[in-house]
Amino acid sequence: MKALIITTVLILFICFDKMSYADVSASSSEVAGSNLSGEEIFSEAIKYHHGIDGVDQDLKKAISLYMQAAKLGNGKALLVLGMFYDKGKVVTKNQEEAFKYYMQAASKGISEAEFNIGSMYYSGEGVEQSYSKALEWFERSASKGNPKAAFNLGGMYYNGDGIKQDESKAKYWLQVSSSNGNPAAALILDFFGHDIEPIGRDLNNL
Repeated sequence: MKALIITTVLILFICFDKMSYADVSASSSEVAGSNLSGEEIFSEAIKYHHGIDGVDQDLKKAISLYMQAAKLGNGKALLVLGMFYDKGKVVTKNQEEAFKYYMQAASKGISEAEFNIGSMYYSGEGVEQSYSKALEWFERSASKGNPKAAFNLGGMYYNGDGIKQDESKAKYWLQVSSSNGNPAAALILDFFGHDIEPIGRDLNNL
């Protein structure tokens, strides 16, 4: 029964949980001048996206600003644009387009984009399904401290998804995830009866 509960929780998490808009944050301070940087334009986009700092919510305006920031190489803007296409919010749902934006964001070292790429390879959304590529991208994201990526690695090793089942590696990655603030990982480790010890890895927030 314990193994069934663990497997069910891990499968549900891996298959359905991607990074969302709420996982992306940025300074929303006022900016001035005509020559704005990609980061400054991204901050303006956040205001229109969420309707904060005295600005009415306007998702179309937000997307326009994200596009401008993305053209200037802002990785977080590329990530959010990928999310819009992934979810089909305001723009037409297009997971192939979402994947392209995620790849561009990943090239900037954005761990959330790496996680979403891993999720797409795992489930075969917008790309050809590949456990080996999912593992690769989850490892890239987890190495930057992403707790969801570490959790999914734990799930893959526990379930033996495209790799040799390895409970010790599953426990390790779940411990990494728990240490970086994921309560779901702590819950699974409790089922394992595994003592959690911090391993000194910090979560990198955007």
